[in-house]
Amino acid sequence: MSVIHPSGPADASDAAAQSGPVTHWLRTPALHDAQALRRFQDAFSAFQPGIAVAPLYGQPLAMEGSFTTFDDTAISIGLTSPTRCTHTSGHLQQDDTGLLMGWQSGCATFRAGGKQWDMADGDAMLVQAGQSQEVVAHTQAHLCSVTLSRSLLDSLRIDVDATLLQVLREDPAVSMLMGY
Repeated sequence: MSVIHPSGPADASDAAAQSGPVTHWLRTPALHDAQALRRFQDAFSAFQPGIAVAPLYGQPLAMEGSFTTFDDTAISIGLTSPTRCTHTSGHLQQDDTGLLMGWQSGCATFRAGGKQWDMADGDAMLVQAGQSQEVVAHTQAHLCSVTLSRSLLDSLRIDVDATLLQVLREDPAVSMLMGY
């Protein structure tokens, strides 16, 4: 796995002082070997605490993407082989943060709050960031997620509670955001 910090500071103390965005890049070749896979999973868990990733259907694991943070916002964009990605409760963001998850391409199942949804190209969903969730990408998938503070969503007059865990399909605003 290669994690690079091209626009970020060298250490966490510098990160707090930085006013601009910090981007981390992630790229791994297809991992066939169990030992290499375990090393990647350990490194990924250190990079993204509370998130476990595993390959599906006997296929090798391959991922590529970026994770950019600025102010109270984080944007994650990535391409993954078929995987199961489990986000444990309490390790994500604060409970007052929404996470807009979008599937630019690929077939996936999303589970949260005891419910399950089948997601396809162009679908998105707003979830509570502190909630346990699981994404199963059945095919190669191109995913995007954006964390948004509840105060920002409220200022845009978005009824967050009514929008949580609702599949957004063919929504022009979501399409624009995911395409950006």
